[in-house]
Amino acid sequence: RDVTGVQTCALPISGLDLPWQTVFQTESQPEVEEYCRRNDIEFVWTGSNTLRTSQICQSLAMHPHTRELLWFNQAHIFHVSSLDCDTREAMAEFLQPEELPRSATFGDGSPIPEDDLVAIRAAYEQEMVTFPWCGGDILIADNMSVAHGRMPYRGKRKVLVALCEPYSAHIGM
Repeated sequence: RDVTGVQTCALPISGLDLPWQTVFQTESQPEVEEYCRRNDIEFVWTGSNTLRTSQICQSLAMHPHTRELLWFNQAHIFHVSSLDCDTREAMAEFLQPEELPRSATFGDGSPIPEDDLVAIRAAYEQEMVTFPWCGGDILIADNMSVAHGRMPYRGKRKVLVALCEPYSAHIGM
């Protein structure tokens, strides 16, 4: 099986995920189709207004400065095992696996064993660093070296984001 890639699929179903208009920030189906073609995203309209997408993405990436090989994908988030038990059971009752709003498989389409994703989530948990935020705190993160911002935050805040040296999977390896 192809473990170098992770295939992510999305089939937004009304009320279960973001509609394609929000994801692609357009109301134009031809614009979405052109975007998908340019970015190697397979797509199919499964009704007059429902879009299913599928894309094989890298599972690893080479850091452009350190040259480290890093886990750099979101299979552990897209995989059905990331859902709580009640939600998973409810979806399984009404949807076939290919109808799930989001899913992740190996690059060849074979299933990723749930135990593998449990281990990946455990590694994230083990490496997690948390701290109490104080007024004026600033977080600067290398987006490839650390996972960030996954825990909910309550309270007033100002979020400013700056990006430099964008990463492209086509360049990094």
